[in-house]
Amino acid sequence: MAILLRHILLYVEVIKLRLKKGLIAGFFAGIVRVILNLLKYKMFKSYYLLPASLYLQKLDGDPTQWLVQTGVIDLMVGILFGLLYGLLVNALPGTGIKKGIGYGFVIWIICEWPSLIVACTSMREMINWGLMALWGIGGLISSLVIGIGIVFIYDAVLKTR
Repeated sequence: MAILLRHILLYVEVIKLRLKKGLIAGFFAGIVRVILNLLKYKMFKSYYLLPASLYLQKLDGDPTQWLVQTGVIDLMVGILFGLLYGLLVNALPGTGIKKGIGYGFVIWIICEWPSLIVACTSMREMINWGLMALWGIGGLISSLVIGIGIVFIYDAVLKTR
């Protein structure tokens, strides 16, 4: 019984360490996500303001509050992705950049595809296929960068401990 209890406590410690490392990696991934989305917003401002125009009208046309809100959400999403990676680290195939690409693709499927489907179905009348392609391809690139970043930061935290 004592051996079983010791194994359970060891497993709990391993999970706590993985979650701490995932939290750190996710925080940095969230910052990267914010930066990437700000860059996409600056590069394609006219496309991004089109679906947000109704919301921006409520804010008197000032996108600052909208950008801050999306930045906070992006940071939280990055942290969640880091925590999820901490739980799935041993279940994901590959090592290094291959593991990061695989995890980035998982992030894209989990996060980007549902939002694209919702956007396509909710905005049927005013759909802009260029915007949908931009969101899909931009989301894939962002997700791959974030997945690779999480893997490398997670592994770097491991080496410092």
